[in-house]
Amino acid sequence: MINARCNNKQEVVLTVSPVDGEPDPQPVKLDADAVKVTVVTGDSTASVSQLENGSFEVVLRSADTKGLTTFKLSGDALPGEGVEIIEEDLELEVVGVAAVSLGIAITAVRAKSPLPTP
Repeated sequence: MINARCNNKQEVVLTVSPVDGEPDPQPVKLDADAVKVTVVTGDSTASVSQLENGSFEVVLRSADTKGLTTFKLSGDALPGEGVEIIEEDLELEVVGVAAVSLGIAITAVRAKSPLPTP
């Protein structure tokens, strides 16, 4: 299970780079439509595109509201003919927008003002 978290104004980008087994994993170039992502539950969306190096980019787009979306990422492990599906579960938690900085900026430097008298 892969878990990601973002606010409702963001998206999460994953790279999927299929490899073969141990002891020395090597990249495996899969067919262009070999990797798919589907929404199992929730309101977020996703898309998949193949990169020039044979890897895939998966974009999880947050829903407009807070909540959890579960995705199923699947791929055909056999390049060319034949089908052998491998799968991974993804979860995206969408949280509300929160401040990450107070945004302090110096706006002026000026002469001191007289102190108010009591």
